Amino acid sequence: MHLMFRFCFIFFHLSYYFAYEIWPLPQKITEHREIFYTIDPLNFEFVFDESCEIIESAIARYKSRTFVQDCSLLNYHLKGKYFHNQTIKFNYSHNYLGQLTKIHIEFENECESLPNPQMDESYEIEINSNPKRIQLLLANRFGVLLEMVQHIGLNQFRINVGYIHDHPRYDFRGFLIDSSRHFLPLRSIFKMIDAMEMNKMNVLHWHIVDDQSFPFVSVKFPNLSKKGAYLHRYTYSFKDVNRVIEYAALRGIRVMPEFDTPGHTRSWGKGQKELLTQCYNKGKPKPNVFGPINPILNTTYEFLKEFFTEISHRFPDQWMHLGGDEVDLRCWESNPYLQAFVKEKKFSNFKQLENFYIQKLIEIVGDFNRTYVFWEEVFNDGVKLDRNSIVHFWKSRDFTAAIKAKQPILYSSCWYLNYIQTGADWVFHYTCDPRDFNGTEQEKALVLGGAACIWGEFVDGSNLISRSWPRGAAVAERLWSPKMGTESYSKAEHRFNRQRCRMQMLGLNVEPANGPGYCNCDDAYH
Repeated sequence: MHLMFRFCFIFFHLSYYFAYEIWPLPQKITEHREIFYTIDPLNFEFVFDESCEIIESAIARYKSRTFVQDCSLLNYHLKGKYFHNQTIKFNYSHNYLGQLTKIHIEFENECESLPNPQMDESYEIEINSNPKRIQLLLANRFGVLLEMVQHIGLNQFRINVGYIHDHPRYDFRGFLIDSSRHFLPLRSIFKMIDAMEMNKMNVLHWHIVDDQSFPFVSVKFPNLSKKGAYLHRYTYSFKDVNRVIEYAALRGIRVMPEFDTPGHTRSWGKGQKELLTQCYNKGKPKPNVFGPINPILNTTYEFLKEFFTEISHRFPDQWMHLGGDEVDLRCWESNPYLQAFVKEKKFSNFKQLENFYIQKLIEIVGDFNRTYVFWEEVFNDGVKLDRNSIVHFWKSRDFTAAIKAKQPILYSSCWYLNYIQTGADWVFHYTCDPRDFNGTEQEKALVLGGAACIWGEFVDGSNLISRSWPRGAAVAERLWSPKMGTESYSKAEHRFNRQRCRMQMLGLNVEPANGPGYCNCDDAYH
């Protein structure tokens, strides 16, 4: 076990409510609602034996956000306009245990700088009546925020005696963002990371480039972004990428990059000559029409080796997404040079040429000591993957073949949040369970988790958060919380609405996703 990475969103996350309104729902809660303490945020501290920069940064961050009593994080001009202007007076009976001034935190061992796939995210919280104290027992991540805090008046909060034991159901709980179809400003990406933290999601899947633009600034191949980005300023520099990784790491979130090949690469061709395949029509080249990466040239693989060597140094996470989806074979099939290559290799079809490319790519990246993720087409098209490679399903809900092949699986098929449906569509996302299939426990364990996806064709910085949240919270609870107790969306509805209001109060422009209702900061929007 290691030192905790971050405050995740259960300790003092300014809930007005009780522990049973925590989102995502913990594995186990015991609460004595009639026995309580009060907390004065002006006279309150965290006590721990050892610390480090990550811990101190987290505490400073959450002290500024925990005891919010106005809508100033959403609209600065509302600072000091409190929700409640009078402190509620208690009938101080034997149920009132007095004021708590400290939280005792216990954690173990090293202060690591980056989250990783093996991190232990379990935690326990005890709010005792004898002795009078709050104690956090943390495993790997510094991060448990007690939604058991109830706001009762100006500078006055209440917390009930109780106990929480919690851990995630799935280790991988991701969110995909797409910065190619529309450029996403850093501030929007940071807001997305904040929202993920509030919902205990732990992997930012960054689909950073695609056909439309190449905003990633490569040190080795600067022309890729110089000629492939929409505008020069719509790029992510070396410093920008590091800022995203560091911002996420402080919140216990990994950054898994995706550089999708051989398709979805037209923007690459503008800055790297002869990388893409020339398309033909009736034996003649089609002017300025190019298809997927050319898989038969040695220069292609020389480029890929240098490029992915740089990527392996720029992104420290142990996982890398290599894409492989939606390879349009028609351009390859039209090219006479590729036709001759397929014939020479005695391939029966062009899917075998795709297999040839992916195998060469796997050989190239094999030296980087990473776990690689591929979209489901790579597996479905018969590409030979090792048992450590992960198949990411985005179309099919049937992964029987991958289970039989003992391939680890990620799931996103019912979590495309860029698809807009009428009504309370969060219910559809909430009731989708990746392990809802007939299989053994060992087979179900192959499903490592999943990711909500917000593709960027109609999403930019103006609507990234509102389109993603709070609908993404439905995915977050499905991936974190136990199946028992979360089968019914109707039982989750009240907590879902409260979570939306909490996110709004902490400065996120989240849309109403469950019909008529209100939050305290509805009048704070500019």
